Amino acid sequence: MLWAGFTAARFITHDAFEGRPPALTLMNITHELVTVLVMALIIGVWPPAGTV
Repeated sequence: MLWAGFTAARFITHDAFEGRPPALTLMNITHELVTVLVMALIIGVWPPAGTV
């Protein structure tokens, strides 16, 4: 939800205004989605402090 609401919407708006090709916009928002998912995965599996 955060990715679609903040990242994808921002990229689509800015790239359309700058006249960038749709394929580049798609590549950029896909890269951001993968980045957010990897960060969420790392934070989700990281053990809380004091439990190790």
